[in-house]
This record gives sequence, C-alpha cells and structure tokens, in this order.
Amino acid sequence: TNNASLGYCYGYGGALYANNVNPLRIAGCTQTCNYSSGTLARQGGADYVTGAGNTWLLSSSVHANGVSTNSPGDFYIAAGNVWLTNDLFVANWDNGVGLGGGAVAVVNCTFANNSGWGLASGTGAVTVQNAILWSNTLGGISTNAATSVTYSDCQNPIAGTGNISADPLFVSVATRDYHEKSAGGSWHGGAWASDDST
Repeated sequence: TNNASLGYCYGYGGALYANNVNPLRIAGCTQTCNYSSGTLARQGGADYVTGAGNTWLLSSSVHANGVSTNSPGDFYIAAGNVWLTNDLFVANWDNGVGLGGGAVAVVNCTFANNSGWGLASGTGAVTVQNAILWSNTLGGISTNAATSVTYSDCQNPIAGTGNISADPLFVSVATRDYHEKSAGGSWHGGAWASDDST
C-alpha cells in the first residue's frame, strides 16, 4: 500500500483506520510509504486500530511509514485485542508499534531501525515471545507493569526467561534483508545465497 491520510480523517492511519472491526485479519501485506497528517491527531502512519475488535497482522511488513509530527506508533493500537505474528516493523519514522491501550501478543516479529522505540508499550498489556528488537533510536521496547518479554533479543536488556541482548547480525540493513547471517547461508529470492560467516 502507498496511501496518505489527510484532512478530515484527522490523521488516524495512513493506510488503515479500523474502529470496532471484528474480526480484522491482515495477512501477507507490505505497508510502506504511508503518511498520516491531520489537524487534531497524527497517529498511526500505517495503521490505527481501536474499538472492541480482534485484529491479526500475520506475515506482513510495515516499513518507512510516518506522520507529520511525533506519533506514539506507526502501527498504533488504541484499544482491542491484537496479535502480531511473523511480522517485520522496520525504518518507520516513529515507534514501530505503539500502544495506547488494549492487549497485544507479539510472536516471531522483528522491530529494527525505527526512529523511536521498536515497540512502545504505553498503557497497553503486551506479551512478547521470540522477537528481535534491535537498532531502534530510543531502544527495543519501552515496558510497563503489564509487559512480559521472553526468548527475545533486545538492544536494551530486558528481564525475562531466555532473553538476550546481542547483535542479531542481520544480513544487510541497507537492502532491508533482516535475515540473520549464517555460515551456511539462506534461501533468498528463489536461490540459495551465501551469507558472511558468523
């Protein structure tokens, strides 16, 4: 998607504004270069999710989105239940994901090179498992009392079972290849590619 949210939409969600949508399932999407601007609020450069619905973002990429001024998140959750699974949040102009409320479960996601936090917990309840939160301007994750992080690699050390804070050795940030390097290489672009040795 490549959209803009301007004028009377009040700047909620450059690509998607979802209020009480139940269920909402976004799968296999790339949301890039979306922009949110408005006179009252500027939240969710890519998506703004609110209401009592259930939302799933699956195997998707959210990158290079932004707002006209500081935003709590380029994928912003104001309320509802949200599941983020196998997603990539990179190079967004603000926090990769921001929470103003609701409950979020994050599994197998990467948050990298965002111009804020990778994941800003705000006042929402967050459970993170098996994630990489690395090289974000403010840090990997901002936590609150309702945040649980396990088996994850975070640039700012986070207490929790199995957590580490070590460079994940991405293949190439410049070309947005966020696979981890390995001596054996990886399947990439329909062929086996050799990575630098780890």
